[in-house]
Amino acid sequence: MLARYLQIFIYTSFIIVLTSYIFVQTLIYKGNQELELTRDMISSIHQLKDLHTICILDYQYNTGDKNMLVECKKVENKIGSVLESYYAETPYLNFYKEYLQ
Repeated sequence: MLARYLQIFIYTSFIIVLTSYIFVQTLIYKGNQELELTRDMISSIHQLKDLHTICILDYQYNTGDKNMLVECKKVENKIGSVLESYYAETPYLNFYKEYLQ
């Protein structure tokens, strides 16, 4: 009787450890994928910020051109949309930041 309970306990423990390992490995894999995506997004945001800076400087030196201000606003909107999509496309990184720290 005791041997049967011990056997059930060992099998259950093994299954729990194996399931935990698979869960952790899945989180690590998804997190690494999102890190690569984050690198691309950050590079894109830096390029857009540089473009916006050039756009604003050009507008300041050529104040008569209102189309330039409209183009600068489009770049600002693009930066905002990239940041919004960042949170939507990286749920695992947000999970890491909120719950695992």
